[in-house]
Amino acid sequence: MRRLVSAAYAFGFRNIIISGYSNIKNKKPALFVANHQSTFMDGILMGITAVKASPYILVRADIFKSKAAKVGLDLIRLLPIYRKRDGLSSVTQNDSVFEKCFQLFEEKGVVALFPEGNHAIERSLRPLQKGAARIALQAEERNNFELGLSVIPVGLHYENHSERWHDVYIHYGEPFSLLPYKELYLENPQKALKDLTDKIREGIEKEIVDIKWKEEYTLFEQLRQIIKPYSLSLQPEAKSIVHAESTLLEKIRARLVEQPERMQVLKNKVNDYFQKAERNGFSADFQVQKPNALKFAIQTLLLIAGFPLWLIAKIFNFIPEFIIENKIIQGVKDRTWHISLRVGISSFIYPIYYGLLWIIFSIVFNWVIAGLIIFALPLTSIIYYEVQLLKKQWSNHQLFFKNRGMLKEESEILKELKLLVSGS
Repeated sequence: MRRLVSAAYAFGFRNIIISGYSNIKNKKPALFVANHQSTFMDGILMGITAVKASPYILVRADIFKSKAAKVGLDLIRLLPIYRKRDGLSSVTQNDSVFEKCFQLFEEKGVVALFPEGNHAIERSLRPLQKGAARIALQAEERNNFELGLSVIPVGLHYENHSERWHDVYIHYGEPFSLLPYKELYLENPQKALKDLTDKIREGIEKEIVDIKWKEEYTLFEQLRQIIKPYSLSLQPEAKSIVHAESTLLEKIRARLVEQPERMQVLKNKVNDYFQKAERNGFSADFQVQKPNALKFAIQTLLLIAGFPLWLIAKIFNFIPEFIIENKIIQGVKDRTWHISLRVGISSFIYPIYYGLLWIIFSIVFNWVIAGLIIFALPLTSIIYYEVQLLKKQWSNHQLFFKNRGMLKEESEILKELKLLVSGS
């Protein structure tokens, strides 16, 4: 199942970028605590990247309604967790789930959960529930604090929450022990739960982009987009581009909080800049680049060369893509579900579809030729996604030739951001 899902994810994300896992892969028993930006995608990403850990994932209980679902979800290591909104009678069922977690820990297993309790698309860490701290401390209490449980913060970061062929980052943070909380927990359990929850929050915050100024969320997301290409050069000691973005945005926030007038001037400039980009037809996630005739010519040639394979993939994948996009995705308003559904459904629909194509081609040609064709189709799909991305970059590049004034505006904004980062 992991191999099947991993294959589907290879066609869902352009790059799956992992950091920190080598430091924690042998830490067992362990509790992974992660931010929750997508739906079941978050848990499965940990499942396919933390191979040695092979974690059980605690997920919302309402997807376990049918017996078939319970069996299927248990096979892929998903466990139900009941929330207050599900009703008090449902919450009492968590006792048996907690017991299962305790047994897993005692067998040197790994459990992962999302302390925020719900998912949201914003790059901000929401208030944490105490469930993670409760499970961890009760597991240690049950074993006289000799269990050796490690709590491991995990940060998940999607460049695009709904569309395919964008990067996703999974950061495994520094593990910590529960022994420092032993005495406090025995004296004052509620205080220990609060302190451990705060520690978990602190750990997750270090592994994600956490935009803390909620009232100015849009502004800081736009600033993140502008500063992204320069993040690692401005913060070279950062573990990844996500860590660099997080540090830079926090430095900018700290300066702007103290200077509201400067913040308003910057906000107006950034707002005008993105409005101009929208009016001129730039893609929503465009990145500034100086127009270059040679680079533009190379992009044009690559588009022409890739078009035949793009067309082949478009034709052969029309049926499954039509089902996914027009019959499923189109009816789902919550964008956080889109990439999960696209990749999840692809895990099942494409093997079946390619199997049927193989039978048809075997009848028309022979099984060897049919096998070669089916083997080539996923490769053409990768080229299809790359051509789609190249077309977007080519289109933006073309627009920069017509709107050179935007380069000057971006340069002015970037200069101001660098001053803020340096503390000027």
